[in-house]
Amino acid sequence: MSLHRALLLLGVGIVLAAGLLWTAPSREPPRLQGPRHVQQIHIQRPRGGLDLERRGGRWRLSTGAADPRRVERLLQLARAVVRRDLGRPPDLRELGLDPPRARIRFDHWEIAVGRDEPIHHRRYLLTPDGRVLLVDDRFSDLLYLPAASWLAAP
Repeated sequence: MSLHRALLLLGVGIVLAAGLLWTAPSREPPRLQGPRHVQQIHIQRPRGGLDLERRGGRWRLSTGAADPRRVERLLQLARAVVRRDLGRPPDLRELGLDPPRARIRFDHWEIAVGRDEPIHHRRYLLTPDGRVLLVDDRFSDLLYLPAASWLAAP
């Protein structure tokens, strides 16, 4: 094979490979499959529950308007990126899921919140289908706030 033909074949191979990489679909990381258009949120925690409801496009507690920034942070949990899927581990107690630290219900979709995984700052969640997932913990501080801290500034 001549050098000219070998270089031509190499060039064609490079163009084909670049074309495949260019058209390859980008792979989205897996996410929790919570509802997209939530109307009600209920947080069950050791110190009692907290109910949030969307009315007229605004989130409300029974005592007044809710802080939209806090609610939005909590809503992000319903569609959070799954960092690790542990399947159905036999010992939920070890992960803080039996009993859970808290439960969050987005409309009719409920997840249980377990202990943290401190190395990567992630949190164990138990999904409605019984799988345990690890997600980045950007929400757990919200679970223990008193109801008054959820109120919007006047």
